[in-house]
Amino acid sequence: MFGLGEPLRGHRRLRTVLGVLLATAVVVHLARALAIPMSSYKTTCIGLALAYGVILLMVLVGERWGYTAAAVFPLTAVVLGDYCGAIRAGSLNTVDVVVDLAIVPAAIMMLRAHPRPEPAAA
Repeated sequence: MFGLGEPLRGHRRLRTVLGVLLATAVVVHLARALAIPMSSYKTTCIGLALAYGVILLMVLVGERWGYTAAAVFPLTAVVLGDYCGAIRAGSLNTVDVVVDLAIVPAAIMMLRAHPRPEPAAA
């Protein structure tokens, strides 16, 4: 649809698990935005929910870059400081980090199940 190649099909169960994890990440970020009174943190949570929503849409459509983004984006968020939310009291912060860390292997498994096709010889 929006990508450069064929959409990734197959492995319906793994795609479903990845979709549920991404949808959970969207819900958790929206819940964090509602629970936090600070406006800058609230804006950050809403932006993250939108980013996860776009990644979720691309995974559901089957775009390869959606799986790549699902493998890289949550890991980057955890490494660059989202883990600090887990240190603060609150179950939503802990669930956020756990879901982010569960998304990465699911996306990598999906990418490994569908290797990039070799270019045709000229």
